[in-house]
Amino acid sequence: KDDPPPSVLKSTFDQLQTFLNTPHIEVTLRMTLAMAISYILVFADIRWITPIDSAPLMGTFVPFLVMLFPTLAFSFGVLVLPTFSLFLYGFISATMLLTIAVTGGTAAFIVSFGLWVFWNCFLRWNKNEGPKVSIILIAVVFQTVLIWPTFVTVQEGFTVPGALSPNQHLAFQGFLADTIELATSLGVGTHELTIESGVMEGIVAHVTIAEDNSASTWIPGGMWLVKGAWTFSGVNNPLAAYQNMMVFAFWLTLIAAIPILLPPVRTMRSAVWRGMIPAALKDAASMLRALFAEDTNSVAEGTIGTANNDSEAEQAANKAASKSAEIAILQCKCTYHMNALFDGAVAKFTYFEPRLLDTYSKPPECTAGYLTELSVLVARVTSASIGMQLFTSRDYNLKRGVYLKAADNFDVCAKALAYGDARVLNDINYSSSNLGGAEEGLESEQHDAFAMHKRTEEIVALSKKWLGAMSPGASPDNGNGSYCTNESCHSFLKNGEPWVRSQFSHYIELFRYLLVPFKKST
Repeated sequence: KDDPPPSVLKSTFDQLQTFLNTPHIEVTLRMTLAMAISYILVFADIRWITPIDSAPLMGTFVPFLVMLFPTLAFSFGVLVLPTFSLFLYGFISATMLLTIAVTGGTAAFIVSFGLWVFWNCFLRWNKNEGPKVSIILIAVVFQTVLIWPTFVTVQEGFTVPGALSPNQHLAFQGFLADTIELATSLGVGTHELTIESGVMEGIVAHVTIAEDNSASTWIPGGMWLVKGAWTFSGVNNPLAAYQNMMVFAFWLTLIAAIPILLPPVRTMRSAVWRGMIPAALKDAASMLRALFAEDTNSVAEGTIGTANNDSEAEQAANKAASKSAEIAILQCKCTYHMNALFDGAVAKFTYFEPRLLDTYSKPPECTAGYLTELSVLVARVTSASIGMQLFTSRDYNLKRGVYLKAADNFDVCAKALAYGDARVLNDINYSSSNLGGAEEGLESEQHDAFAMHKRTEEIVALSKKWLGAMSPGASPDNGNGSYCTNESCHSFLKNGEPWVRSQFSHYIELFRYLLVPFKKST
């Protein structure tokens, strides 16, 4: 008898659809798809598209990056694309260090490596560049110490067969086949021969033929190995180290972008606009109502002490404790919103979420700037609602009307932003006369010490501007079809500047650190 009626029960398809629409399930499926593609490349051994011996690296780095990067759209411009740029910088740094190892020896390499690390670690003091340090250091350590050719290889050369992977051994056996055949015809002993054809043409090889006709070939190291890492080609050529690593970095970037760019795209814009800001406005409104409710001041002024009997005193005490607990919870929530929206830091990520589908209907706008300003205003409102707790007694002569009306208007703004409907903002009412007469409404305006009326007007105006930019058709600020105006061009450049800067910002910061010792202040 306690079972719900059949009309309430969902079908299996509806239950499955609800389950799959859960955000955690969606993110998990996105990650699973990316990892599945990476492991197909790892285990399928498709040698014509994947670099030689890159399978262990791909099997290690792809799960790490896929689980590390957020699946929101901004991650592609903020994290994925700069990763490719960081790998390129790492390869350039590794080339310089290996050149020092060849020309100066191991001691010079170690000293140079230490100075290079010291220089790059200054990036840690920049909050935007700091996370890049670990990727740079790991890439260079792998390329100079762990991945062939290492600094020892370029100094001392290498032997075939020797400390090589099976794939590398097979590749070199093919490169040296003619030379080994010629050395075998010369008989037992060590023969110094010049490779006359193939990938290693012109390189001197020392081929040792044993009595059982087995061959061991030593190839001297030198700058040709460092240069060849860039100039040799072929994904199955172990000598084309940096070109192959660039191919690997491309695959890494492509696979890491799959869970981010897979439709339907999840955006930080939507999270801030429809989630964080409305929640902050609602909690700020609740905080104002809790602080300026009629019974709050009466409790603060001694309702408990003037109670007629113990029962009334106990009820008043419970009421005061409940009100204090409610205010404490709201204070924690507002503090969280204030920190989350501080300086519009989260909203600035939306520079990397261009609205490509709307470019046909309206000229470019810097919508990220609108959302940043709105986030800053809402953060100020939440911080004001927290600080207002210290000034709620009647001694400070703060009138209730304007703050309770501001709370109502915050709820309207929150509803308009959550629904994405600017028409809801028509319900905004700045008059507080209905809370205590026209005289009290005017007096409230005069005693608005926290400028809540002005803040409300700014939030409403910016909300209208934002919702207008998000709606189909031309924005009222840009007009119709004004694609070539100064405002449109400026917006286009401002939207594109973060994309370019993210690729080169670490170079700029590192160059600045080089100039620091030569500044007069230093």
